[in-house]
Amino acid sequence: MSHAPKTIIAVSPGRNRMGVAVFRDGNLLYYGGISLRKYRTKPAVLQAVDQFIDRASDTYQISHLALLELNKQQTSSPLLPEIVERLKVAASEKQIEFNQYKALFIRGKFCSGKRATKENTAQTLICHYPEMNKYFSSKTGWQRRYYDFVFDAVALGSVCALNLENAREESNPL
Repeated sequence: MSHAPKTIIAVSPGRNRMGVAVFRDGNLLYYGGISLRKYRTKPAVLQAVDQFIDRASDTYQISHLALLELNKQQTSSPLLPEIVERLKVAASEKQIEFNQYKALFIRGKFCSGKRATKENTAQTLICHYPEMNKYFSSKTGWQRRYYDFVFDAVALGSVCALNLENAREESNPL
């Protein structure tokens, strides 16, 4: 039985950068990072978030937005909760379904038998996506922090894609 393609944009939000991954029917199409550092004012940052969702939606025909849930420290950021809220509103306006996941839940899916850390998650992702290895071995601190967001987004999108596929199979038994 055919089905409409599920295209997920997974976002690991941060105040200065966001990790992004796009999956269509479980296949990774794109991953990368978006720098928000150059936007100095709150309106400029929120406008950049709107433009990001517009471009991604137009380019990939997004059906789902997956977001990492902010941790306690991140919720106290003066702007980060507003960035996340803007992503949710933009998705709603474009009729994009929205899912939110805890980081430890996502990491736990990749770290069976090991501690659910960013590093262990990244190492497991590299087994599935060997081209990401060059980002795992980044030399400088800023590169490592930048690509941590990207690895988180790929892990998030991967889990969301699997959850959507499982839900589809449960709703369409043979």
